[in-house]
Formats: sequence, structure tokens, C-alpha cells
Amino acid sequence: MLAALERQLVAIVADGLAGRPALGVVVGSQGGEPAAGAGVVRVALSELASLASFPPGETVVSGPAGARQSRRVLPLALSARLELARRPAGASAAEVAAARGLLLDDLSLVAHRLADPAVRGGQAFAVAGPDPGFAVSSCVLREGNGVAEAAAPLLGARLAYELRAEIWPTEPPQPEGEIKVVDTEVETRP
Repeated sequence: MLAALERQLVAIVADGLAGRPALGVVVGSQGGEPAAGAGVVRVALSELASLASFPPGETVVSGPAGARQSRRVLPLALSARLELARRPAGASAAEVAAARGLLLDDLSLVAHRLADPAVRGGQAFAVAGPDPGFAVSSCVLREGNGVAEAAAPLLGARLAYELRAEIWPTEPPQPEGEIKVVDTEVETRP
């Protein structure tokens, strides 16, 4: 569920950076450090908090009449961390300035892609095919920082996003039975 959501976020970011020179988009810490003249964007879900613990009404109901099925969904607030890095092609001031310019453009393109109304409203996270186990309702920029020297001569920047989503197990929901009789017991209990 969360892994599929993270992969979908990576796909959205990669789509927005298609055609960027020597730039890879990876999940978490995959991909290692970029080579000279190259860059990387690492995308990871970093924190999550429950918005509720299955309160009444937090179910998705499906199935034809008479075969009612439902599943509980867990509403979550998720933090996504995007770390951008560029390594200059060399140590000269011009090469460092060129890498810095590329990194600022990378940062701008990522922020612009994730500010798209379909991403902000969660529609871009919809997956065709089998049930992904999640639905995103919002994705908004929480904070970011500009270009800094992460570990010389590597240049880095960071963006943090907050997502609101619901997750559920991807197994098919089971048909619900109907409670026809309830036994009552009238007795004092300690």
C-alpha cells in the first residue's frame, strides 16, 4: 500500500523531469551518489501519522445489493521527502556554477510538477489496473530549502510535501453477513 504510493510519487516526479540532462529519479536512498556532471532526485515517504483509528463511517462499501462488502480504510497524514543532488563536472568555479544552475532548474521543475492541480488534489496518484490499496486526497508543499553544499563538491536541495491519503489491504473484501438475532442477557455484572 505505502510502497505502491511511494512508487507512484516517484513516477509523477520522473514524468516532470523527463529529458533533464544526466538526472535520475529514485526511491529512497537507491542510486548512490551521482557521478561527475550528473544529478539525482531521491523520493521517499518519511513520516506518517494516523488521522483516526477506523472511526465510524471510514469504510468503502462495494458489491451488488444483497452481497454487501466493505473494507476499513485508515486515513493518514504522510510526509514525503525529496532530496535533490548535483555533482559538478569539475572543480572550477564555472563548473560549480553550471551544476548549481542545473540544480535550481531541477528544483523548480519538481516544485512546478507537484503544484499541478491533479497532483495537489490527488487525482494524479490514481492507478489503473488492480487495486493499489491507497487513495490520495491532497499533496502540498510544506517546506523546502535552496541549494547548499551537501558534501563538497556535491550540491543539494530538499523539498518536503504533506500528503493526505487513505490506505487499505489489497485483498478482496469479504462478503458481510447479516445479524438476524441478538441474544440479550439481563443480569448484573461486577
